[in-house]
Amino acid sequence: MRRLRWWPALAIAVLTVASEAWIWFVWPLDRTIQTMYSYMVGMPAVLALALWWVFFSHLAWRFRLIGIGIVAACMAILGCLLRIDEFTGEVFPIFAWRWSPHREAVAAAYFEQQAATAPKTAKKAADLGTPADSRLLITDADWPEYRGRLRDGIVRDAAIRTDWEARPPQALWRHPVGLGWSSFAIVDGLAFTQEQRQDQEAIVCYDVWTGQQLWVHQDTARFSEALGGDGPRGTPTVYDRRIYAVGGTGILNCLEARTGQKIWSHDVLVENSIPNLSWGRTDSPLVYDDIVVINAGGSNQQGLLAFHRETGKPVWSAPSDVASYAALQLNEVDGVRQILVFDGAGIAGHDPQNGRQLWKHPWTNNPKVNGAQPFVTNRDEVLISNSYGVGSVLLQVKHEQNNWSATPRWESKRFRLKFNSGVLQGHYVYGLDEGILACLDVRDGKLLWKGGRYGFGQSVLIDKWLLVLAESGEVALVRAEPDQFTEVARFQAINGRTWNCPAVWKGLLLVRNGDEAACYDLRPNTPAP
Repeated sequence: MRRLRWWPALAIAVLTVASEAWIWFVWPLDRTIQTMYSYMVGMPAVLALALWWVFFSHLAWRFRLIGIGIVAACMAILGCLLRIDEFTGEVFPIFAWRWSPHREAVAAAYFEQQAATAPKTAKKAADLGTPADSRLLITDADWPEYRGRLRDGIVRDAAIRTDWEARPPQALWRHPVGLGWSSFAIVDGLAFTQEQRQDQEAIVCYDVWTGQQLWVHQDTARFSEALGGDGPRGTPTVYDRRIYAVGGTGILNCLEARTGQKIWSHDVLVENSIPNLSWGRTDSPLVYDDIVVINAGGSNQQGLLAFHRETGKPVWSAPSDVASYAALQLNEVDGVRQILVFDGAGIAGHDPQNGRQLWKHPWTNNPKVNGAQPFVTNRDEVLISNSYGVGSVLLQVKHEQNNWSATPRWESKRFRLKFNSGVLQGHYVYGLDEGILACLDVRDGKLLWKGGRYGFGQSVLIDKWLLVLAESGEVALVRAEPDQFTEVARFQAINGRTWNCPAVWKGLLLVRNGDEAACYDLRPNTPAP
């Protein structure tokens, strides 16, 4: 029997371990980039070990073939037992047993079961009003669009109880939903979201108190992508009596809010010959005055597109750079109302009357992923953040007559919001810096603390509290204070990978992902069970 030539395998193993240790513990990279480099080291190492075993181990061929057979058998067994359902925000695979039902099958079975109540549901939806009398009064307590009324993730005119340890939050309802990363928009007890149901892209209205489906509008469309998952990404916008929503493939719908009746629709990408984004359209339509605006990111004049919100007719179009994943935001900067566009090339301010670009500052990364909402931190200051090795910058935006300037006050690579937005309280911004909650002093860019690994989840601010919806589906209650990180309590709200933003309406917390949705009663006067 020939002796094993072991030293090449040892050399490969040592080099692999050293390289992985350098990537994860020494090299200051973002988590996603670390994972990709880790794959780039690990997979060639496995191939090198296989080549060593077959050609250079010096063992008898009988032993080499036995070794190959054992490895192949193990891989076959694992392949029969496990499947990859999805990936985390760090691009790690999430496995499931082969025999476990797929999420879409679970949701389909649930909605089939609910079909028996369809006649009652349809009657209830019809009784809610006709187009002539179905106007919705939107108050400060409502949550009518992505991340709330001002798109800043701050809950106003509501309070929550914080004694979770003594009284764990109880679900008012919890049930399966279709795939997608849409959040909820909530007005007058109606909760609107988007889901993928087989080959149908759906805009759905639920009763916020019961979780009962009131109506559903469906288009034959499906956006699919292996790493990010399938389904629509954008959150509907409620304005007056209408719902405005963009699906993952770029279909813009205007529906009656109480009935789901379609008013008008545009297949924006098809109509303007614009390719889709790698991870799908994430538009949450911006509606103000008499227009609805989305950033299509097309060439020439087909960047920002504005439509009349009642008729759907084009109003104006304006150039912009390649689209990305942050939602448009209407705000006032240096005393001038403008649309903030954080696209794949950077941040810009546009005139809301005609889309004309007022100013722009480049802030991009290799994949051109800008997914976090900008902050107007002061009258003339705008904070933006992204990931993939770039970080944050605070801009001072000034103008004299028609001459605008955007000058960096500080830059930092230590506060990196990937596709999860932060919240601003006074001089401090809180957000998930590569999956770890962090507090940043806006005035000088100093990172005050980091603590609590929540993955690539989302967060909202209520008074002096942060509600952090972790990637794991847990909800954590954290003090919003710059002195130190303090998590008070947490509970498992839903199961499965969760990237969707939470929504809060009058003390009710609504959460969802591509598996299920739930509503928890956090009102201060909620009686103990």
